[in-house]
Amino acid sequence: MVGVKLDEELSFKYHAAEMKAKLSRVNYVLARSKNELPLNVRVLIYNSLVRSVMEFACVLYGAAKAGVVGTVEKVQKKIIRNVIGARYRAHTNEIFLELGFLKFRDMVEYNQRVLGHKICYSTLPLNIRSDFSLVTGRETRAMKNMNLKVPFCSKRLFETAPCLTIPTAWNNLDKEIKIIEKVKPFKNKLRKSYFDKYQNEPKCSSRGCYSCTGSSQRS
Repeated sequence: MVGVKLDEELSFKYHAAEMKAKLSRVNYVLARSKNELPLNVRVLIYNSLVRSVMEFACVLYGAAKAGVVGTVEKVQKKIIRNVIGARYRAHTNEIFLELGFLKFRDMVEYNQRVLGHKICYSTLPLNIRSDFSLVTGRETRAMKNMNLKVPFCSKRLFETAPCLTIPTAWNNLDKEIKIIEKVKPFKNKLRKSYFDKYQNEPKCSSRGCYSCTGSSQRS
């Protein structure tokens, strides 16, 4: 795909490094101007210059190794702290909730599931969805759950390929969300499920936590 840097091992490490450089430049601007720009402008900068970069082709590189994906996650956390005006090392879960931003891994999974929805309801062009198919045949749990077929992969190199990651992400989704046929209500319900998860994440319980004892305060 144009705009995605590939290497012979499909590790996406070069693509992640280039993304980090782009996002770090935006983070520098936000860090220097967070006391000057109003919050709505900082959110606009995030959506225009950060989210757009992370989300572009994320279904391809988002299933890369944890170390590669972690590079993007770390810089995203730095950026949202500057968007909200939190101090260095502040816990970010509540910031994601307050701003309504998806964490990077969830952003990847969200887009994989949206593609899964478009495959199941045939709203993608045929030349794209022809590589995927629903589980059919005798009445099985997988068929009742509207699951997509997950192809067998004999090489670890291809375990991050969309032909595996998209069906896997879709199949792990609750059926009550899968059965929503219209794409806009489906997206709304799907996004809400992620924010419900953030809401239910346990609070920090570490005694003397640096982030909880002052660094999480707004600057």
